[in-house]
Amino acid sequence: MARLSSCIFEWDQHDYDELCRAEAAPLQLATIEAHRYLTSHELSLHCHRQTRPTQDILRIITGLIDSLSGDTERYTLGMELFDTDVMRKV
Repeated sequence: MARLSSCIFEWDQHDYDELCRAEAAPLQLATIEAHRYLTSHELSLHCHRQTRPTQDILRIITGLIDSLSGDTERYTLGMELFDTDVMRKV
């Protein structure tokens, strides 16, 4: 579900950049390096999330479905979570 959520939503770039700058200052890091130290909890506290553009969502979810083809993690108790052939037709 987390992977699907990341296909649909993205962090607001302005908020993310500001948080990286704020994180970098006390650690004396370059702003670009600060993103390594951000936790998902910090992101959720300080950054808005927005819905990606429709075409991006479609492309990313298609890539996710393709990456799950033949993936043993998609099975729960020996059953497929979804049929990739059916999903591609939709």
